[in-house]
Amino acid sequence: MLPVMVVNLDRSPDRWLDLQARASAVGITCQRISAVDGKQIKDPIRQILLSQRSGKLPLGPGEMGCFLSHRTVWQHVVDAGSWCLVLEDDAHFSGLERLLQDSAWLPPDADIVKCETVRQIVRMESEAVRVDGWTVRRLLSHHGGTAGYFISPKGAARLLDLTQSACDAVDHLMFHPDFGCALHLTIYQLDPAPVIQDYLIAGSASRRFASTLDLDRKESRSAFEGSSRPSLLRKVGREVARPYLRLSARLNRWIENRKGLYVNKRIGYRGDSA
Repeated sequence: MLPVMVVNLDRSPDRWLDLQARASAVGITCQRISAVDGKQIKDPIRQILLSQRSGKLPLGPGEMGCFLSHRTVWQHVVDAGSWCLVLEDDAHFSGLERLLQDSAWLPPDADIVKCETVRQIVRMESEAVRVDGWTVRRLLSHHGGTAGYFISPKGAARLLDLTQSACDAVDHLMFHPDFGCALHLTIYQLDPAPVIQDYLIAGSASRRFASTLDLDRKESRSAFEGSSRPSLLRKVGREVARPYLRLSARLNRWIENRKGLYVNKRIGYRGDSA
């Protein structure tokens, strides 16, 4: 089976034990990768990371830790020399064991196959490959989250190289075309997604784990917005334009879908119908 690496903070043993138990129940063996705790990042590393941000997003200690944690995982993937599945410790999964049997189903040109959904609308190529009940398409737009993705040694090495002098929220660095790295990677999306984060699960299935990033994000976003607050006129103009921009985006997606140019859709979670 393909190796499975789980990013987990030392101060969150409950998450690791919970995920390990659920994985073991379906025959999945996981390797724990000790995450970098953003609260423990000191100068000068913190200042170096801050100097490498794009300025498009706030960057707090939690995001820095998450970024460094995934860089640690990418090095493990390079050292392993094989495709690996990377999970975060609040991941839920459905049907993953079937995809871990071997790497034969993975597109030969792929660097990353994203197997997570955050239930947002994404744009993909219309051409698709069918894999045992899943559809695999090239991902062409941002799709948030790093709770579940297959990555090749080539893709991991490329990300390590691309992020030597860049630091932002790791899901934007990996999957958002505006942040540069995604333009140098061949990324696919599994549909429906077999992985989803805990906070997106409804009902009794949710573990209700408190987010290790939410408070950090709120604080860093507040400071970021305070330092780059738009003028009142600009803010009013943005609010007036918002509904028209949304309508235009919906119309463009409908046209692209209708003409078969691209597939624009909200990626579902396989477990919703399992």
